[in-house]
Amino acid sequence: MLLQSSFLLVLPLLALHVAAKGADCTSLLSLSLPNVIITYAAHLTAGINFTASADPTCFQPTYVNSADICRVAGTVNTSSTSSVSFEMWLPDTWYGRVLTGGNGGLGGCELLSFPIRCSVEVDHKPALLLLGINYPTLDQGSFYHFATIAANGGHDGSFNGPAFLVPESLIDFSYRAVHVTAELGKKLSTIYYGCAPHHSYYNGCSAGGRQGLSVVSRYPDDFDGIIAGSSAVNWHHLIGAPAIWGSYVAANTSREIPLPLWPSIITPEILKQCDGIDGKVDGIIADPTLCSWNPDTLLCGPGSNQTSCLTKDQVDGLKKFYQPTLGSKGDIIVPAFEPGAEGDFTLPFPMNGVTPITVAVRRPNLIN
Repeated sequence: MLLQSSFLLVLPLLALHVAAKGADCTSLLSLSLPNVIITYAAHLTAGINFTASADPTCFQPTYVNSADICRVAGTVNTSSTSSVSFEMWLPDTWYGRVLTGGNGGLGGCELLSFPIRCSVEVDHKPALLLLGINYPTLDQGSFYHFATIAANGGHDGSFNGPAFLVPESLIDFSYRAVHVTAELGKKLSTIYYGCAPHHSYYNGCSAGGRQGLSVVSRYPDDFDGIIAGSSAVNWHHLIGAPAIWGSYVAANTSREIPLPLWPSIITPEILKQCDGIDGKVDGIIADPTLCSWNPDTLLCGPGSNQTSCLTKDQVDGLKKFYQPTLGSKGDIIVPAFEPGAEGDFTLPFPMNGVTPITVAVRRPNLIN
């Protein structure tokens, strides 16, 4: 009986596939797959500080891997005028699963050096999901024994307007980059480990959430499960709304609210007014839709220090910011910002009359 129990305990371990190192990894450089060019393949032990395969303007040019991996990089030609850059991290110990990572923002790189707040956790340490090739997901996935692949969405640089003038590149960014990446991830895993993966998953946030929902509706067989966080599905309205807010502030620069005032006076005041709505003061607004906060409490009095209060124009701008964005016919384009979202990295842009992500998307569309 003891022998039988011991044998049953060993059975799950037989499902693990321990990949060879070194030569087996570099041999992928000579791999021949349709429309695929492998430009890099090398084995890395955990803790190596290496240069990321990303646009030179990206926020994080170097990265440290948490697991022993075969690191592979290359391109997939998706048409005669477009291609997708990718990386795949194949862990030495594989559990038969593939993970595909999505993008954020406009896909190709970080947004003016601001990481987005769709966070993941690697070995119980927080890591920010960046906007180009998704290195945190590559690292997290390989650390937990997933063969993990991620791509640049079909272009380099988050504000690469010229890329959006190429129709095929726009298709890549919309959905195709994730699809071809998912297919390639399964193929490379099968070749490298000598057997096909038994499950395939996807993880994306913001634009990555939109990509995930788009891909599963077009290619339902790509994944067995997806995480589509904060999905930016109403893309044109989402991109257009900051332009409306930004133009409102830019029309009267006295409405601008300096970035330091958000965490120092605005967020604390919102919490003061709304934190206890759920009966518990814990630094969390449980239901932001119930928070009808009054910005007038931040209005400067006579002789006030304006580093700790707001002018009337700033208060008026703040009130508008927390109202729905309406179209010319009075229809809601984008719902109001919910109180408690002030920590979001995009917030300072429209309240200072600056909307770089909107310009990056709208300008090429107008030119085209």
